Amino acid sequence: MFRLSNKVVQVNFQDHTEIMLSSETKVVTYVNKRGERSTYPLNSAMESANLEMVKRLKYTKDILTHMLNQNAGNLNKNNAARSAANQQRLGVDPGQIPVFEGDMVLP
Repeated sequence: MFRLSNKVVQVNFQDHTEIMLSSETKVVTYVNKRGERSTYPLNSAMESANLEMVKRLKYTKDILTHMLNQNAGNLNKNNAARSAANQQRLGVDPGQIPVFEGDMVLP
């Protein structure tokens, strides 16, 4: 899986098929085993009759979702660790810090 400088995400599969996702043009380009290229609108590609492309697109979506969730989890862990270190350094009891959620302050 690659993210190119033009922000296109390209996935090369072992059977030499490829999926390319362009967020700018909102299209999916699929290259089949024979090297034939086809392009689909991103918003309807999952409903395509091309089942081989749909299968690879679902796989690509799962991998990207997993990577994004993993990155978000790492950011949250890093932020929590930084916050705890700052509280300890400042001598603050974490139980005494209000938590803001929307318009409410939670104890």
